[in-house]
Amino acid sequence: MREGKQAVCFFLVAVAYTSSWQAVSSLLAYFKSLYGPQVLLDLNTAWLLPGIPILLLSQWDAYDSYGPALSAKLVTGMAASAALCAVFPLIASTEARLLALVTTLGLFSAVSFGSSYQLVARFPPSCTVALTTGYVGSGPLIIALEAYLRLGPSPSQKQVVQLFVAVALLALCGVAAAILLLRTQGKEQEAMLSGHSGFLLDRPHMQPAARRWSNAFSGGPDLPTTFRCSLDIPASGSPASEDCSQTSSVLERTSLLGGSDDCSQPAAVLSGRDLVAALWPAAMALFLSAGSSVLCFPFFSYLTSSVTLMSNAGLAG
Repeated sequence: MREGKQAVCFFLVAVAYTSSWQAVSSLLAYFKSLYGPQVLLDLNTAWLLPGIPILLLSQWDAYDSYGPALSAKLVTGMAASAALCAVFPLIASTEARLLALVTTLGLFSAVSFGSSYQLVARFPPSCTVALTTGYVGSGPLIIALEAYLRLGPSPSQKQVVQLFVAVALLALCGVAAAILLLRTQGKEQEAMLSGHSGFLLDRPHMQPAARRWSNAFSGGPDLPTTFRCSLDIPASGSPASEDCSQTSSVLERTSLLGGSDDCSQPAAVLSGRDLVAALWPAAMALFLSAGSSVLCFPFFSYLTSSVTLMSNAGLAG
């Protein structure tokens, strides 16, 4: 699959697991009329809280892993979201059911979110851009869909059903895109096992993933000599220096170990302090931008809408 098609697939994946929340939050006026202005705060809590245990579980190797586990997480998360969106208007008949559905959607969305960013690390940088674009681009898509359906502040049951059926179809498109990406990744792993020495050289974006992937084999005999040396894993039954002599030219060109041609020297590892120093500007920027919006958003339902203000002005005149 070409890089452009891969980018489109990642865009669809991100749209798939974010469009459900965009659809729910866009019906704020509708839910406010049914359950009161506090419903938006309740919906935000129901959507965001499931992400916390998912982040904690991602520290476990049994959860945060590659291969079949990653495939199952990504596909199951989006497929479950599609199923829930398809039945959303039928089940969310009370506030308790609404919050339960949003909580479940938040759980599956968090699973898909983490899995998609694990997967995109093995693809070119343009795919990361596409994934992020899809994450923020689902909002305009839902707005366009609601404009097409002519949803107002008090939509009919038919309009709500049409909206969530369309969102379910978007999620299914994401499932199909994820399957294509996973098949592409499977073929690349087969190429790694085949022992082609130019594989990592032609795909520099795969080098970090290859190191992580190879750990599962613990330097076993099935791992090709080229990759065993370049990934700091001595070949079983042969000295590391002998392996290194066979692949020093590859290591020099790919610079997997900072340009060193000695595969017995491990790659440099950043200390915790250096890592914090490198990441804190980006982390602070994300916290200020995303955190401020998350804090303010639940209180929008307490503000007087522009429609009400204009109506009052007309009555006063």
